Amino acid sequence: MKARIAKLSRQLHQWLVYLSLFALFAFVVSAFTHPLMAWTGPQSSTFMPPTMLLNGSDISAIPTVLRKLDIAHALVSKVVPSEDGNLLQITIDDDVPRRYFSLQTGKELLDHDQQQAIWLARYYTNDSSPIKSVEFITEFTPGYPWVNRLIPVYRVTFDNDDNLSAYVYTETNALAALNNDWKRNLQRIFHTFHSYTWLDNRPLLRMVVISLLLLSLLTMLFTGLNMLLLFKRKRYRSRAQCWHRRLAWIIFLPLLGFTVSGVYHLFHYEYADNVRGMRLGSPVSLQHLTDLDLSHLSTLSTKKLNSFSIIEYNQQRFFRASIAGEEAAPENQAQTLHSHHQRNRRFDGIAKEHSAKYIPLLKKTNSTVDDRALAIQLALNYLSLPVQSVTSIERITRFGADYDFRNKRLPVWKVSTDTTNGDSVFVDPSTGILVDHVNDRQRYESYSFSVLHKWNFLLTVMQRMTRDYIIVLMLLLIAVMSILGIRMRFSHQ
Repeated sequence: MKARIAKLSRQLHQWLVYLSLFALFAFVVSAFTHPLMAWTGPQSSTFMPPTMLLNGSDISAIPTVLRKLDIAHALVSKVVPSEDGNLLQITIDDDVPRRYFSLQTGKELLDHDQQQAIWLARYYTNDSSPIKSVEFITEFTPGYPWVNRLIPVYRVTFDNDDNLSAYVYTETNALAALNNDWKRNLQRIFHTFHSYTWLDNRPLLRMVVISLLLLSLLTMLFTGLNMLLLFKRKRYRSRAQCWHRRLAWIIFLPLLGFTVSGVYHLFHYEYADNVRGMRLGSPVSLQHLTDLDLSHLSTLSTKKLNSFSIIEYNQQRFFRASIAGEEAAPENQAQTLHSHHQRNRRFDGIAKEHSAKYIPLLKKTNSTVDDRALAIQLALNYLSLPVQSVTSIERITRFGADYDFRNKRLPVWKVSTDTTNGDSVFVDPSTGILVDHVNDRQRYESYSFSVLHKWNFLLTVMQRMTRDYIIVLMLLLIAVMSILGIRMRFSHQ
């Protein structure tokens, strides 16, 4: 029996050598591009978003402009900083450009969302080159994949040597992504040989191709393990055989983790119900603003703000002032940071809001609210659950396993519930947006991919860059072992 297993393992290992070699090199070479994109891709020169000061005239103009609007309801209504000063930004629908109104004249600035995007692109990149093109993107594409989460965005491309493109999300004045020619070429390699997005229009064929490649790797791994265990060698035919066997002991578990988590990731996102994604909140009424309470607004005149929005709680409306984080001020300090420090800030995350102040919008308001209470209400509305379902709530100020850097929004509130699926939602009180929604299925897959594919467990004991170096070293060892294996195959023919 032992001899039969050993013989079958050797035969399968030899028969699958070319298919598995192609799979291994396709996945390994494309995997190299991932840390390369992070290490060598363009970085923003400014990390924190632009801030604003609300002076007395701005504050007194807000209710006047609101009363003149011909808009009954809006998904998001807030004052934001812009190149032309503080403007009232109104979001009517998620997939259309935002509308802007002057606080000085009350008039609408037509097609201003594109100008806001250009201003933000220059703000984050510190690039004064001419603008080559501006495109409003409402769907994810291979050039701007789903992992970026924010949609719709503007792609602002500069007319410079590397065709730098900034993807800007004007809803929150955020930079969603940066691209240039170098990073686009790396992305093409990754999408062609790792995620096979060129087969997205033929999902069944894509599943068959990737599954076949991963199955060949799994077969090679376990037949190789059988040979390691069943063939005890004291002498080797060649140095290639000696080092192939030694490296096999080292790379077996890492390669098994990469492959198994890849299979799990592939089938999960193709067939499991995906509840993840960002959704705007319910419309808030902008009518009946005849009895506004402005008595507390003057206390904000010295505060640096990210935005000044209108939210609804308990069927009553409030102004919510997003007070900027302390690191928003020293922009030149962020601009002088070394690229890998900037990268760590992006992946670790820094809360862009220090705190929030709620002010009743109308004088007859008899309710009080804070971020915690609003987050619970928003979460229960999204999930259609009673308040008794909430098991915990916490303010998230750093990215982690449950809520990673791809969401590009901090701080948020995580509300966990006792549903059978283990639903948790992450909400942004400043806009009422559902930033992300995870349940047990998404959570298990996320942990699998984080631990077995990205090795994020190492981040508890080392820096992110060191983790990347170790993964790259492991990929190089896998490539060397493969080369030795194919050399042995040719020498035995």
